[in-house]
Order: sequence, then C-alpha cells, then structure tokens
Amino acid sequence: LMSFTTESLEQFQLATSQFTAADGRTGGAAVTMVTKSGTNVLHGSSFLFARDRKLTSTDYFTKQRNGDKVPFSRQQFGGSVGGPIIRNRMFFFGAVEQMLEDTGRPVPDTQFNQLEVLASAARNGQIPAGLVNLDHPRFGPQPGTLRMVSIKSNIQLTNTHSLMGRLATQKDTREAVTWNTNNDYREVEHSNITAQSGVVQHSWVMGNSKLNQLTAQVNHMRFLGDSVSNLT
Repeated sequence: LMSFTTESLEQFQLATSQFTAADGRTGGAAVTMVTKSGTNVLHGSSFLFARDRKLTSTDYFTKQRNGDKVPFSRQQFGGSVGGPIIRNRMFFFGAVEQMLEDTGRPVPDTQFNQLEVLASAARNGQIPAGLVNLDHPRFGPQPGTLRMVSIKSNIQLTNTHSLMGRLATQKDTREAVTWNTNNDYREVEHSNITAQSGVVQHSWVMGNSKLNQLTAQVNHMRFLGDSVSNLT
C-alpha cells in the first residue's frame, strides 16, 4: 500500500460499499485521495511530532508478566513548499516526511526462563551448537524508518485544457518484522520496501456541464526480505 506525506494531502474519501464506476472492480475498501497543488503565492509548512519512552508508562499486561517497559521512541517530521513557476500558467508543489521509530517487545519471564533452560543445555553440550541462541535477549528491538516524498506540477495550457503530473516515492525499512517472544532471536528477518508512483492527467472542460479527463498511472514496488543470523 502506497503511503503519501501528510502535508501533501488535501482531502481523502473512504468507500466501503456501493462503489461507483470510477473505482473499478474494487473488492474491499476504496480510498480516493486528492493531493495539494501550487498556487500563485509561494507558501510552505513544516511540522514535528516527537514521543519519548519517558512519556510512556508500563501497561497492565506487561506488569502482570513482570516484563520491562517498552522503550518506545518516535520522531516524525517533514514539510512542504509550493508556488508559481510561471504566474497563472505553471505551478509546483513538493512535500517530504520522515519517521524514525525505536521500539520492540519485552520477553515475559516465563518464556525467558524456558529459553534459558534450552540455552543452559546447549552450554553443557546436551544440545548441538547453533540450535539455540545462548544470548537470547529479554527485549527484542524492532526499529524502523519511513521516508516519503511527493512532487507535483500543474500546467494551465488554455482556458479549457490543463495538464498535471505527480511523482511520489516511499522507502520503508523495518528490523525483525516477523519476530515474536517465543523465538530466541536466533534468526530475524529485516524488510526493505521501496515504492514509486507516477501519474499524468489531462483535463478538458467541455462547457458548463461536461469534463473529460485522461489519466495514466504507473506503480512500482520492490520488497526485500533479509534473514540475519545472530549466532555468527
């Protein structure tokens, strides 16, 4: 699923049933988004959202299993800028957003002690080497980053004809995405998702009650899953 920067969205609509012909053969929900465009006035914006571990308390279930507080930390920031290239004729708009997240899952005492029994057996030679992580953690880190960029240009060719082009990119990196507390963190899988979306649209205003639009779109997504052994 392609993500867009917060600052680039002007409006969105979510439809879950009774789809129109514009949504095609949609089987589930359909999300329609409209991105911002530049104007004759140069304008921009920026934002910052930050959350630290010190602002998070230990939840009830973590206390019941005698687990450690999750060291959750997130910084989300970005901005946008838009304006004219040729006044009343050509405009631009661009936005960028970055998210940095440091989090993970604590291992409950019961599961940690069970894994420690296996680790002790491996240290004593009762289990072949390499089958158990001797340094299995009490907390499994699962950090991640997300970067999104959106660039858009509008051209007013005539009073009735206009052209729009937009390019959006996304890079999502996550560590230990499939790990759970039953695992000894011996081998974890990291994911790297890169996506691009390009759109070109021509609009023709045919009088007071008719509008003709021709749209071409290309999407590309690359997923890389990399398993890393913590025993070597």
